[in-house]
Amino acid sequence: MGELKSAWEIAMEKASTVGSLSPEELYQQKMVRFQQIGNGLALNYLNTSDLRPLEEGLRKLEGEERALVSRSVAKTLAEAIQLGDRAALEKVMVAFRYLKNDEEVNKTIALIEDVFEEFELVQQKKPTSLDHGTSEELSKKGISGNAIRAIDSTHSHQQHDLEDVMKPYEEKLAKLRQQLEN
Repeated sequence: MGELKSAWEIAMEKASTVGSLSPEELYQQKMVRFQQIGNGLALNYLNTSDLRPLEEGLRKLEGEERALVSRSVAKTLAEAIQLGDRAALEKVMVAFRYLKNDEEVNKTIALIEDVFEEFELVQQKKPTSLDHGTSEELSKKGISGNAIRAIDSTHSHQQHDLEDVMKPYEEKLAKLRQQLEN
């Protein structure tokens, strides 16, 4: 007959297998940790515009760890590029030139600037919907109620048109962001 085990022994066996991670699980934890470090370094830079913590954080790492963190920094920086947000673009350009100052990055940044310029030209030609202040000004001039709603409705349609105009620029920008991440 087989050996009978106490509940304590069975529980201890299960506990010992639960605590150990497979090599794949350990690698995944390592990946997540370095992604978080890179994300934190990039967000800190975007919030402060100070490259020193980013430089110091990367300088402390070597080999695969540095590559993983750098990839995470690049991803977070690339995601920060939003159509029409020139300030974020300027910050990201500075950081990428520090991280990967090569011909390919400079070419991609130039293409992103071109997309921004094209979009800004289109945006200047398109009116936007009425803001609250404009509605008040119209009311003071005796224009109110349905007339304001009709005007605002027209402007809302124009806003949707602007969103339609933005779509191809967003698509171009998404491809260029991807290039920066790699």
